[in-house]
Amino acid sequence: MNGFSYSLYLLTRQARFLAGSVLKLMNGQVTPRLLYEIAHNKQLQRALHEKKARLELLDSWILYKLRSGNGLDPDVAHITDITSSTATGLYDPFTLSWSPLVRWMFGIDSSVLPRVVENSYRDFGYVHPSTFGQEWNNTKIPIAASLSDQTAAMWGSQCFATGNVKITMGTGAFLNLVTGPDCKAVISGMYPLVAWQLKRASKQIDTIYCIEGAAHDFGTVVTWAQSCGLFESPAETAAIAESVPDTNDVYFMPAFSGLGPPVNDYRAASGFIGMTPSTTKAHLVRALLESIVFRVVQLIETAEHETGHKLKVIKVDGGVSRNDFVCQFLADASGLRVERADCSESSIMGATFLAGVNHGIWHTLDDLKRFRHVERIFEPQPKQFDSIANRMQKWSRAIERFSGWY
Repeated sequence: MNGFSYSLYLLTRQARFLAGSVLKLMNGQVTPRLLYEIAHNKQLQRALHEKKARLELLDSWILYKLRSGNGLDPDVAHITDITSSTATGLYDPFTLSWSPLVRWMFGIDSSVLPRVVENSYRDFGYVHPSTFGQEWNNTKIPIAASLSDQTAAMWGSQCFATGNVKITMGTGAFLNLVTGPDCKAVISGMYPLVAWQLKRASKQIDTIYCIEGAAHDFGTVVTWAQSCGLFESPAETAAIAESVPDTNDVYFMPAFSGLGPPVNDYRAASGFIGMTPSTTKAHLVRALLESIVFRVVQLIETAEHETGHKLKVIKVDGGVSRNDFVCQFLADASGLRVERADCSESSIMGATFLAGVNHGIWHTLDDLKRFRHVERIFEPQPKQFDSIANRMQKWSRAIERFSGWY
């Protein structure tokens, strides 16, 4: 796949093929898992041969179950919203269609894939009367919106303008930077995605793009450390980390799922390095929290380099964003202002906002601004810059020690 894409790049000099030449397939993506099922699932093979199979994405499956009443109904429309399809790697955001490479390279017939619709689609349908029980049988409940989780988080954080960026800090950390109507061909391991697509009253469709980078081990590192007894509750970690001035030259590599962009080493290992007899539990906890922030800083620097945008403010959401030490250290390490909203569940807020816009409760994106309430702003502290930069440089050296382990 990489070689074929690079050949196309040499012929056309189109940057999107250069991006394809460095794309890596991982177990977490749809494509390799689907190829495995096709190769090993006899029942699926027969259904594909008889043209009785269809591939459901997460959103299209939920839409199907809601509309069919949890039963089997072949007449229910097979649809997915564009933000969910573009996140699969099977959809080409440059051409806004299922990629022909899906069939040429992987042998997957695009006819088994759902029809892609915009996020303002007015015919997602109604919830089947049986879904919520008999008391709802006479109530028509419309399905008002469908969008992927990171798009929803962008809407919840109100990242509507080009150059806006949000970082969702949950199980993983996901950075999304809005690039406006421009689909960026990135080559660092980040991905160009459709951020959202809305149809105006004039029938014109506006497509907004973003780039996305992920550090898949974020909250998982905290959960693992808790299971190992480094602390009893994640709420304690900020105080534990602040009880020592630094990590005493101990560093942690958060790579349970390998290292994503810009390192892109999915054979990397996790571990501590630099421990001595003077290392304490507090040093280990601080090293853990600093390491996940260092990964986010890598994503920020990569996003700035890929897009040419100089960021000033980062909007954070997700469970780990409630950790004051992480947010302040992120501000100090990146040199950027970090905004944390009252509501950490930005994805739920974003889905609500889009549903309201689709059904005329709100008419413009400006109507949503009154709902964003910033709970706290973390300002970068210049006196910390040199010390943290030195620590991150040492941590970056440690990447070499943990690379290619598996």
